[in-house]
Amino acid sequence: AIKSRPSVIVLNETWLKPSINNSELLNPDMYKIYRVDRSLQSHPMDSTNPHKYKKNGGGVLIAIDSELDVVSSIVKIKCNAEILTIRIKAGSENIYLCTLYRVGNLGVENHAEVEKYLRQLVSSSKRHMVKAFLIGDLNLPTLNWRNNIPVSDIDRLFLETFTNLGFEQ
Repeated sequence: AIKSRPSVIVLNETWLKPSINNSELLNPDMYKIYRVDRSLQSHPMDSTNPHKYKKNGGGVLIAIDSELDVVSSIVKIKCNAEILTIRIKAGSENIYLCTLYRVGNLGVENHAEVEKYLRQLVSSSKRHMVKAFLIGDLNLPTLNWRNNIPVSDIDRLFLETFTNLGFEQ
């Protein structure tokens, strides 16, 4: 048996749908749950290949232990990607906790959406003096994160975005 429970849960590729209630995942008295399920908004069809759209899969979730002495709320930034950010305020400390799931076969259009979102997030975090943390599954298996060496064009785009925005690994 688990003797303690996690304070924060971050999940990528949840495969959740609107028909699945939060109470089916975690006890709603124990966790405040935020999620973005796969939809045509979060994962638009590829206009050049509409058969590429995968209606199942994807999705992101962040859950915060309700016993924590924090205030948490969703950060609303419109985006056509599977990305979610919440603001956590604990006393005078504020952080943005962001999670992102990127389907591996999505290309430049998806990168543009993610970059636009992250630029707005970083701008907001600077205005509000909030630290931002990004967790996710980007499906960039050829990118050497340790040495910052891109292999593909999409690797290079994401690496440049993260570097330019000041994200570190």
